[in-house]
Amino acid sequence: LNETYISILVDIEKQGLFQQAFDVLRWLVSSTRPMWIEDLVEACSIRLEAFSAMEPLKRSETPYNIFEILHGLVLIQPPIFADKHICDRFHSVTLAHFSVQEFLVGHRISETAAHSFGFRQKVADAHIARSCLWYLYHFNSFSRRLERSPLREYSWYNWEKHIRINGDGPATIH
Repeated sequence: LNETYISILVDIEKQGLFQQAFDVLRWLVSSTRPMWIEDLVEACSIRLEAFSAMEPLKRSETPYNIFEILHGLVLIQPPIFADKHICDRFHSVTLAHFSVQEFLVGHRISETAAHSFGFRQKVADAHIARSCLWYLYHFNSFSRRLERSPLREYSWYNWEKHIRINGDGPATIH
């Protein structure tokens, strides 16, 4: 399986889709529950390095892009099709197999051609905690209360879980 994952990830990188794929995989590996496709699209539009609560989110991914980019690594249930309307809270996204997560957070990935896709669980959780807090802050205004914000529920109920990783105390989220 590892050779298959390496091949898929190397192809993704050759296509120039590293950042999009990395963002999705980081969320899927660390999320506390299966993600709705619209939550994942929203989560991947957050750019903490360009933090500005005044700017609108720039959504560059679509649900079908996620499937196309990560075909073989993710599972979308029920399946989605490019020409069909995507209903909220209908399509869940998970890693295709538990071994995908083991590969991405394991130490062996650093010795492969797909090494740039490897990450530490605590770093991913800290990123997600920061993203959740940024998202809640971004939509915490009277004028934005009625805006569609698919990630708000996940952020509200799960940001703290990403700080308290495996019971060994808080992660650094600065």
